[in-house]
Amino acid sequence: MNALIEKQLADITACIDELRGVLDAQGQQLEESSEAQRQAMQTQWRQSKELATLKREADGFDSLEAENKKYRQDSKALREHLRSILKYTRQLSDEAQK
Repeated sequence: MNALIEKQLADITACIDELRGVLDAQGQQLEESSEAQRQAMQTQWRQSKELATLKREADGFDSLEAENKKYRQDSKALREHLRSILKYTRQLSDEAQK
């Protein structure tokens, strides 16, 4: 075979080998990038799920806090009424002992 043709074939073969290496590297980068994207999507999904849970808990906390405030007010009023009853009971007891 002609030396020029052999050299051109060798050059073409070298270029093909180099191109194969570049394509393999690109394929590896694409796989790594796809895996990174998948992991990022899973992280985002997990965080959005946690955020929804926290929002739901926060909404529940507001109503729980309001209910707790009402119970404290009721408890305070009940204690005041019990003090009044105790005061009247003592007064009646003192009057009965006289």
